[in-house]
Amino acid sequence: MVDLYKKFNGKPYKIRVHHLREYDGYGNILSHGGETRVTLENAEQIVVAAGVATCVKTDTFNRRVGRNIAIQRALRDLDMKGRRHNSPRLTDKGLRQLADSIQETPENW
Repeated sequence: MVDLYKKFNGKPYKIRVHHLREYDGYGNILSHGGETRVTLENAEQIVVAAGVATCVKTDTFNRRVGRNIAIQRALRDLDMKGRRHNSPRLTDKGLRQLADSIQETPENW
């Protein structure tokens, strides 16, 4: 599995990751369910794209899988914004290729 965070963080965007977990009535963290949120920031620390991965209650929460899915979705968001404004935002060739080739399947997680 390719760790997208290690591969793309800081090239050319800073990736910020936030993991949200669910708790039971006693304050214990549940092993199932949760959410991972990712933002991409430019050099001026302005958020230019975001992605979210939600873990359903029947799946075990996995930080790396959630982070990779959320990064893929943020890259797609960034690419779609660039296409809407007719100006490619993904200046790095590797990022554009990744955004164009993303398939959200377990094999790519």
